[in-house]
Formats: sequence, C-alpha cells, structure tokens
Amino acid sequence: MNDWIGILPHDDTDRRGWHFHGADLRGPLEGPALDAALKGLPSEAILMADAAGAPPEAVPANLLPDQLLHSPGGLVLPPLAQTSPAARIRAERLLLIGFMALNPNWDGVVCVPGEVTTWASLSAGEVIFLQQSLTGRLAAALGAVEMPDTSALDTTLSRPERLATDLRAAELSGQPGAAMGHLLGAELAAARGLWLGQQLAVIGTGTLARAYAAALKAQGAPVTEAAPEAMAQQGFLALAQKFGLPG
Repeated sequence: MNDWIGILPHDDTDRRGWHFHGADLRGPLEGPALDAALKGLPSEAILMADAAGAPPEAVPANLLPDQLLHSPGGLVLPPLAQTSPAARIRAERLLLIGFMALNPNWDGVVCVPGEVTTWASLSAGEVIFLQQSLTGRLAAALGAVEMPDTSALDTTLSRPERLATDLRAAELSGQPGAAMGHLLGAELAAARGLWLGQQLAVIGTGTLARAYAAALKAQGAPVTEAAPEAMAQQGFLALAQKFGLPG
C-alpha cells in the first residue's frame, strides 16, 4: 500500500483531505494543496466519503460496506438511506465508522449535530435506525446557535407542542439561549425513545455540538464527545484496512 488520499467533502469550495502513506497519516490537505495532490494519483488511490448521486444502501446495514462505489473521481463510500422516517447520511457514515473503529463492540446512539442533525442507533457493527432533524438549520435561521438555557430546555422537553409559542417568546425577550433550549427540548422529546437509557456519543465541534452534549447531560445522560476530524481519519483507515487501498 502506497500513497492515497481520503476526502471529506462539504461542497466544491470546502473540501478537506488527508494524505496517507499506507496506514501512516502524512498530514491534512486543503484548497490548492489538495487539488495538486489529487492530480498525481490514480482514481483507485482516492477515497471519497461523499459524492452526489451515489446510490445508497438501505438501513439497517453494516457500518463497513461490502464494497466501495467507483466513480471517475475515485472510490466512494456508499450513503445510507432509510424510508421511514425518511433519512439519508453520506459523510456521516465515515464518522460513525471511525467512532466504531476506536470503540469496538460499542452499542448505543451517536448524535452528529449539524445543519441536519443525525441520530444513529448502532449495534454489533450495524446501523439499526436513523432519525434526523433540522434543529441546526432552524437555530442558525433564528440566530440561536448558543448554549441552551436549561429552564427552556426542560419546558419544551415536557411540552414540545408549545415550541412555536415558546420560540416567539424567546425572540421577543431577546434570549437566543432560551430559543436554543426550546429547539433542543423539542428534538430530545422527539428522540427520547432513542437516547433514553442508552450509551451516547456526540461527534462534533463548536457551539452547536457543545449545545447537544450539554442538553443530553442536563438530562443525566452520560455522553462521550468525539472530534469529527479524528473520526474521519480513523474511518478512512478502517476502510483502507478492509479494502487494501490503493488497489
């Protein structure tokens, strides 16, 4: 196994990559440096965690796929999709693979906060169930990406049907922390059947991820926090080990 690159795309202007030599990480790559490194590699030495139009595998499914998809730009980790409730993950699958690589035999629920937040139930190396929400997108639209107010969190966790009314009250009072608390309270209420009594992990950095971790801890839930870049690196290495990159 020689040089290869793992890419975690967000969009055409924000791609991150890591240069590996076998199982050794040589360093991160971004922008022009990433573009230059990709030009010298064959497609079988490029592994992408996301690609538009890639056909998904159906949940429940093994976290590690049976095969990678081939595209002109490189090898692609297949997305995962679920019909009811509707959910679809792409790069999040890589983070879950990395988390499980570092925590073998772990069963529980992993939350990946973002513009679209994903809750994934994992057991015996499989994704059993997915649930997604738009809490991150709503919080950003309301200017409420803050640490949650605990009182607001508890209020809406108990009465999620009052979310819209409580958000208006928080808006009028100029309390973004309260708005974040109400949003997370509603989400935790909707996902209660997933996280209650389970081992929990939050993969993310920044205020939004800290808000989710704080909201869960406020309910007495033990939470493991993990950095997405570290999970991505471990995910790429787990895929490389299985598939022997590059071919």
